[in-house]
Amino acid sequence: MLILISLLSILLIFPNEVNAYLDPGSGSLFLQMILGFILGALISVKVFWKQAVNFIKNLTRKKDKTSSNEQ
Repeated sequence: MLILISLLSILLIFPNEVNAYLDPGSGSLFLQMILGFILGALISVKVFWKQAVNFIKNLTRKKDKTSSNEQ
């Protein structure tokens, strides 16, 4: 059964012939999508950076307080 599933997935992943046309506008679309994703991720990091840093600081402070209370 595993061999049959493997063979079918290989046939689906690597077809013999492809009837597709990519015009120059498609490359521009892909480039815009990639740049949009990257810039969106960078803006998200910028917006939430301070919150993430404060969260990590609070985690380390809690660990420091619990370790100092145990001593």
